[in-house]
Amino acid sequence: METSHKYKFTIDLFGEQFDDVSAFSVLRCPIIHTGSFSVLNLELRGLVFLTLCTEIENGDFPEISIKCELLDMTQNESPSKVGKPTHTMFRKQYLAIKANTNEYPTANSTYLNCAIVLVNPILHKLNNTNSYNKILLGKTAMDILEDYESHLKKTFGNCFEFKKIGKDTKKNNHSYEQLLIRLENDLLIPSWLIAEYKPNQTFSFYFFDDFRIDSSSKKDITAYYINMGAKDDFEKKTTLRTADDIFMANTFQKSYQMGDPFSELKQDNASVICKNREIAFKFEKATGTASVPSVTQSNSTIPLDKRSVSSVLTTKPSTRNVKPTDETLLYGADSIENVLFRLTENQKLLELDISGIASWTLKDSHFDFIQFGVNYVLNPFESKENRYTPISIVNSFVREAGQFPFLIHNCAYQTIKFKANSDWGQ
Repeated sequence: METSHKYKFTIDLFGEQFDDVSAFSVLRCPIIHTGSFSVLNLELRGLVFLTLCTEIENGDFPEISIKCELLDMTQNESPSKVGKPTHTMFRKQYLAIKANTNEYPTANSTYLNCAIVLVNPILHKLNNTNSYNKILLGKTAMDILEDYESHLKKTFGNCFEFKKIGKDTKKNNHSYEQLLIRLENDLLIPSWLIAEYKPNQTFSFYFFDDFRIDSSSKKDITAYYINMGAKDDFEKKTTLRTADDIFMANTFQKSYQMGDPFSELKQDNASVICKNREIAFKFEKATGTASVPSVTQSNSTIPLDKRSVSSVLTTKPSTRNVKPTDETLLYGADSIENVLFRLTENQKLLELDISGIASWTLKDSHFDFIQFGVNYVLNPFESKENRYTPISIVNSFVREAGQFPFLIHNCAYQTIKFKANSDWGQ
């Protein structure tokens, strides 16, 4: 295994520089959030902390610059500073939107350990503005999404990289005669388009990631569109041969199955009711019978101390046929045919392709490895199967014990686990 990577952080705030950082965490959690954000833990003088709180309370969110440098621990920057910076790994600009401490702050406090919530200024602006108000005619949902992305380029300049995975797999080609785009803020538009107008017929998500740092990243923010029904379009990587330090540091935590235990996607012989935005209506009544579980039971009385309790004994469940009563209620903004097709495709995706969710931790390694839109080999017993793709990543830089402000990188991430190729279609 390679030697541990050490990092030095320098924080610019109010024209001063601080390097007493205890932790810096970046939360990248699609599906739950539309964009990434960060939490910085560092030591500040009491007066600086109070000034920071006052600025935030007044709505003047202070700018914070964070520089991360890779250290060469075989050299010293000076006799009093162990480790020499060799490369600037990233420099990020943030707005501080919240700050707190567990200590009582006063102007005379020497140093306070505080936690500051940071957001990218462009994502903060998107979350607080409503500039993409349009009436669009004869466009597909993907056309509208790409028009929105053109609007971002025009408004904010060349700071976005748009990365689409599976955009042409099971694409929804329905053209909407007229759509009015007017939402609470601009940051919600991609997720709203996916939820309401379906660029693809299988489950997809959109995410603004300001911490994609790898060999191919070029922009400050990567805007991901990922179609989970297009697993064959994902880039494939392994940890078993090309990244020995990753393989040794990667630890499986837990997994659980997804399935459909409450029949949210697939019911047994249900009546189907579909509507679309023109109030067109389709009803397909269930025929025949439906199976329900049934058990045979018996009772007995058991003496327990000075009282008795009743015991119920059941046998292995059997089935009995009854008149079907389940209903599947569906709505789609496009056509009834598309609604039914999406239901079938997502049933197949969950039943045939997705095994469940697996959680992992990656300790004391560099932060360029785990990225969205990649299908990884993570299990040494499945060396030929790319089965894991991240759906949430938390990058944590934490301070090592000792007097010197060095930080190491740990990562906790969740992945969708696909079924093995031999299982697909069975």
